[in-house]
Amino acid sequence: MFKSVFTFGLCALTVTYAQSEAPALIRVIRYTDNAASVQTYVQAKVPINVVGLTAISGKAENWLIEMHDSFGSIEDVDKALASPLPANSRAWIGFYRQGLSYRAEEGVKALAQARYVLSTIFQVRFGADADFAELVRQRRARYDFVNLNRPEMAYQVISGMASGTYVFLTPVNSLRALDEAVARTSVVPDGAKRSPAGIEISQEHVLFRIDPRLSHVSGQFAESDPDFWSGKSR
Repeated sequence: MFKSVFTFGLCALTVTYAQSEAPALIRVIRYTDNAASVQTYVQAKVPINVVGLTAISGKAENWLIEMHDSFGSIEDVDKALASPLPANSRAWIGFYRQGLSYRAEEGVKALAQARYVLSTIFQVRFGADADFAELVRQRRARYDFVNLNRPEMAYQVISGMASGTYVFLTPVNSLRALDEAVARTSVVPDGAKRSPAGIEISQEHVLFRIDPRLSHVSGQFAESDPDFWSGKSR
Protein backbone atom coordinates (compact mmCIF):
# COMPACT_ATOMS: atom_id res chain seq x y z
CA MET A 1 0.00 0.00 0.00
CA PHE A 2 1.10 3.56 -0.67
CA LYS A 3 -0.05 6.36 1.61
CA SER A 4 0.61 10.02 1.25
CA VAL A 5 -0.63 13.23 2.87
CA PHE A 6 -0.82 16.56 1.09
CA THR A 7 -1.79 19.79 2.81
CA PHE A 8 -3.33 22.69 0.92
CA GLY A 9 -3.91 25.72 3.14
CA LEU A 10 -6.11 24.46 5.98
CA CYS A 11 -7.18 21.26 4.22
CA ALA A 12 -5.24 18.01 4.63
CA LEU A 13 -5.68 15.37 1.95
CA THR A 14 -4.79 11.77 2.73
CA VAL A 15 -4.65 9.31 -0.14
CA THR A 16 -4.10 5.59 0.21
CA TYR A 17 -4.00 3.21 -2.72
CA ALA A 18 -2.74 -0.24 -3.56
CA GLN A 19 -0.01 -0.88 -6.08
CA SER A 20 -1.29 -0.22 -9.56
CA GLU A 21 -0.01 0.13 -13.08
CA ALA A 22 -1.25 3.72 -13.13
CA PRO A 23 1.61 6.16 -12.48
CA ALA A 24 1.53 7.66 -8.99
CA LEU A 25 2.27 11.11 -10.42
CA ILE A 26 2.11 12.72 -13.81
CA ARG A 27 3.56 15.98 -14.99
CA VAL A 28 1.77 17.43 -17.99
CA ILE A 29 3.24 20.10 -20.23
CA ARG A 30 0.57 21.87 -22.31
CA TYR A 31 1.81 23.97 -25.20
CA THR A 32 0.31 25.74 -28.18
CA ASP A 33 3.23 25.74 -30.61
CA ASN A 34 6.20 23.59 -31.51
CA ALA A 35 8.49 25.05 -28.84
CA ALA A 36 8.35 21.88 -26.72
CA SER A 37 10.08 18.86 -28.17
CA VAL A 38 10.30 15.25 -27.10
CA GLN A 39 13.89 15.28 -28.35
CA THR A 40 14.95 16.92 -25.10
CA TYR A 41 13.88 13.72 -23.31
CA VAL A 42 15.63 11.54 -25.87
CA GLN A 43 18.87 13.48 -25.64
CA ALA A 44 18.76 13.47 -21.83
CA LYS A 45 18.04 9.72 -21.85
CA VAL A 46 15.44 10.09 -19.11
CA PRO A 47 14.12 6.67 -17.94
CA ILE A 48 10.42 7.60 -17.96
CA ASN A 49 7.57 7.24 -20.42
CA VAL A 50 6.37 10.42 -22.10
CA VAL A 51 3.19 10.21 -24.18
CA GLY A 52 2.55 13.00 -26.67
CA LEU A 53 -0.98 14.11 -27.50
CA THR A 54 -2.39 16.43 -30.18
CA ALA A 55 -5.82 17.99 -29.65
CA ILE A 56 -8.52 17.27 -32.23
CA SER A 57 -11.15 19.33 -30.40
CA GLY A 58 -11.00 22.63 -28.57
CA LYS A 59 -8.08 24.98 -29.13
CA ALA A 60 -4.96 23.84 -30.95
CA GLU A 61 -2.59 22.44 -28.34
CA ASN A 62 -0.33 19.51 -27.52
CA TRP A 63 0.26 17.72 -24.24
CA LEU A 64 3.34 15.86 -23.11
CA ILE A 65 2.42 13.48 -20.27
CA GLU A 66 5.37 12.40 -18.13
CA MET A 67 4.73 9.29 -16.03
CA HIS A 68 6.42 9.21 -12.61
CA ASP A 69 6.42 6.91 -9.59
CA SER A 70 7.64 9.56 -7.12
CA PHE A 71 8.56 13.20 -6.66
CA GLY A 72 12.17 12.02 -6.73
CA SER A 73 11.59 10.92 -10.32
CA ILE A 74 10.29 14.39 -11.21
CA GLU A 75 13.40 15.91 -9.64
CA ASP A 76 15.68 13.57 -11.59
CA VAL A 77 14.00 14.48 -14.87
CA ASP A 78 14.13 18.19 -14.04
CA LYS A 79 17.87 17.93 -13.41
CA ALA A 80 18.43 15.87 -16.55
CA LEU A 81 16.55 18.28 -18.80
CA ALA A 82 18.11 21.34 -17.11
CA SER A 83 15.99 23.70 -19.19
CA PRO A 84 13.11 26.09 -18.51
CA LEU A 85 9.62 25.39 -19.74
CA PRO A 86 9.14 26.45 -23.36
CA ALA A 87 7.30 29.65 -24.19
CA ASN A 88 3.52 29.40 -24.60
CA SER A 89 3.39 26.39 -22.32
CA ARG A 90 2.01 25.49 -18.91
CA ALA A 91 2.94 22.55 -16.70
CA TRP A 92 1.04 20.94 -13.86
CA ILE A 93 1.54 17.94 -11.58
CA GLY A 94 -1.23 15.50 -10.77
CA PHE A 95 -1.45 12.92 -7.98
CA TYR A 96 -3.16 9.61 -8.77
CA ARG A 97 -6.53 9.12 -7.09
CA GLN A 98 -7.41 5.45 -7.26
CA GLY A 99 -10.74 5.95 -5.48
CA LEU A 100 -11.90 8.32 -8.23
CA SER A 101 -10.60 6.16 -11.08
CA TYR A 102 -12.42 3.44 -12.98
CA ARG A 103 -10.70 0.13 -13.79
CA ALA A 104 -7.45 2.08 -13.67
CA GLU A 105 -5.40 -1.09 -13.14
CA GLU A 106 -5.97 -1.55 -16.88
CA GLY A 107 -5.22 2.10 -17.62
CA VAL A 108 -1.57 2.07 -18.67
CA LYS A 109 -2.05 -1.12 -20.70
CA ALA A 110 -5.00 0.53 -22.41
CA LEU A 111 -2.96 3.70 -22.98
CA ALA A 112 -0.20 1.72 -24.67
CA GLN A 113 -2.76 0.30 -27.11
CA ALA A 114 -4.89 3.43 -27.54
CA ARG A 115 -4.98 5.87 -30.42
CA TYR A 116 -6.90 8.63 -28.66
CA VAL A 117 -7.23 10.04 -25.15
CA LEU A 118 -10.30 11.81 -23.81
CA SER A 119 -9.29 14.32 -21.15
CA THR A 120 -11.89 15.69 -18.76
CA ILE A 121 -10.86 18.56 -16.50
CA PHE A 122 -13.12 19.17 -13.49
CA GLN A 123 -13.00 22.33 -11.42
CA VAL A 124 -14.70 21.86 -8.02
CA ARG A 125 -15.50 24.73 -5.67
CA PHE A 126 -13.58 24.90 -2.41
CA GLY A 127 -14.92 22.48 0.20
CA ALA A 128 -16.93 20.37 -2.25
CA ASP A 129 -14.41 17.54 -2.67
CA ALA A 130 -16.56 15.04 -0.74
CA ASP A 131 -19.59 15.88 -2.90
CA PHE A 132 -17.45 15.49 -5.98
CA ALA A 133 -16.25 12.07 -4.79
CA GLU A 134 -19.88 11.01 -4.32
CA LEU A 135 -20.73 12.19 -7.81
CA VAL A 136 -17.84 10.17 -9.23
CA ARG A 137 -18.93 7.14 -7.19
CA GLN A 138 -22.35 7.37 -8.81
CA ARG A 139 -20.75 7.63 -12.22
CA ARG A 140 -18.65 4.54 -11.56
CA ALA A 141 -21.80 2.69 -10.53
CA ARG A 142 -23.40 3.76 -13.79
CA TYR A 143 -20.44 2.40 -15.73
CA ASP A 144 -20.64 -0.88 -13.81
CA PHE A 145 -24.38 -1.08 -14.53
CA VAL A 146 -23.68 -1.22 -18.27
CA ASN A 147 -20.32 -3.03 -17.86
CA LEU A 148 -18.50 -0.25 -19.64
CA ASN A 149 -15.03 -1.53 -20.49
CA ARG A 150 -13.26 1.82 -20.57
CA PRO A 151 -10.51 2.51 -18.01
CA GLU A 152 -10.32 6.01 -16.57
CA MET A 153 -7.35 7.32 -14.58
CA ALA A 154 -8.10 10.19 -12.20
CA TYR A 155 -5.53 12.73 -11.04
CA GLN A 156 -5.87 15.56 -8.55
CA VAL A 157 -3.78 18.55 -9.59
CA ILE A 158 -1.50 19.53 -6.73
CA SER A 159 0.68 22.10 -8.48
CA GLY A 160 0.33 24.32 -11.52
CA MET A 161 -3.46 24.83 -11.59
CA ALA A 162 -6.16 26.10 -9.26
CA SER A 163 -7.09 24.08 -6.17
CA GLY A 164 -9.99 21.73 -6.73
CA THR A 165 -8.83 20.71 -10.22
CA TYR A 166 -9.13 17.06 -11.22
CA VAL A 167 -8.10 15.56 -14.55
CA PHE A 168 -9.50 12.26 -15.79
CA LEU A 169 -7.68 10.50 -18.64
CA THR A 170 -9.58 7.94 -20.72
CA PRO A 171 -7.58 5.91 -23.29
CA VAL A 172 -9.66 5.09 -26.38
CA ASN A 173 -8.69 2.54 -29.03
CA SER A 174 -11.01 4.03 -31.63
CA LEU A 175 -13.48 6.91 -31.71
CA ARG A 176 -16.11 4.33 -32.61
CA ALA A 177 -15.76 3.08 -29.03
CA LEU A 178 -17.26 6.38 -27.89
CA ASP A 179 -20.39 5.60 -29.94
CA GLU A 180 -20.79 2.38 -27.96
CA ALA A 181 -20.20 4.19 -24.65
CA VAL A 182 -22.90 6.76 -25.45
CA ALA A 183 -25.35 4.03 -26.42
CA ARG A 184 -24.67 2.02 -23.27
CA THR A 185 -24.82 4.84 -20.73
CA SER A 186 -28.05 6.19 -22.23
CA VAL A 187 -29.96 3.16 -20.89
CA VAL A 188 -29.05 3.82 -17.25
CA PRO A 189 -32.13 4.37 -15.03
CA ASP A 190 -32.75 8.03 -14.14
CA GLY A 191 -32.29 7.31 -10.43
CA ALA A 192 -28.65 6.44 -11.06
CA LYS A 193 -27.92 9.88 -12.51
CA ARG A 194 -28.70 12.08 -9.52
CA SER A 195 -26.02 14.46 -8.28
CA PRO A 196 -25.43 15.75 -4.74
CA ALA A 197 -27.40 18.93 -4.13
CA GLY A 198 -25.50 22.21 -4.22
CA ILE A 199 -22.29 20.95 -5.83
CA GLU A 200 -20.69 23.35 -8.27
CA ILE A 201 -18.55 21.78 -10.97
CA SER A 202 -17.21 23.08 -14.26
CA GLN A 203 -16.01 20.64 -16.89
CA GLU A 204 -13.76 20.88 -19.91
CA HIS A 205 -13.53 17.99 -22.36
CA VAL A 206 -10.67 17.74 -24.84
CA LEU A 207 -10.19 14.87 -27.26
CA PHE A 208 -6.61 14.08 -28.24
CA ARG A 209 -4.92 11.89 -30.82
CA ILE A 210 -1.86 10.06 -29.53
CA ASP A 211 1.18 11.08 -31.58
CA PRO A 212 4.17 8.70 -31.41
CA ARG A 213 6.35 11.43 -32.94
CA LEU A 214 5.85 13.45 -29.77
CA SER A 215 6.32 10.44 -27.48
CA HIS A 216 9.28 8.86 -25.71
CA VAL A 217 8.38 5.42 -24.35
CA SER A 218 10.23 2.30 -23.30
CA GLY A 219 10.29 -0.93 -25.25
CA GLN A 220 8.20 -2.54 -22.53
CA PHE A 221 5.53 0.15 -22.84
CA ALA A 222 5.51 -0.14 -26.63
CA GLU A 223 5.66 -3.93 -26.89
CA SER A 224 1.94 -4.30 -27.69
CA ASP A 225 2.40 -2.28 -30.92
CA PRO A 226 6.05 -1.38 -31.58
CA ASP A 227 5.36 -0.27 -35.17
CA PHE A 228 2.88 2.36 -33.99
CA TRP A 229 5.15 3.78 -31.30
CA SER A 230 8.13 3.84 -33.66
CA GLY A 231 6.02 5.71 -36.22
CA LYS A 232 6.23 2.97 -38.85
CA SER A 233 2.48 2.32 -38.98
CA ARG A 234 1.44 5.92 -39.63
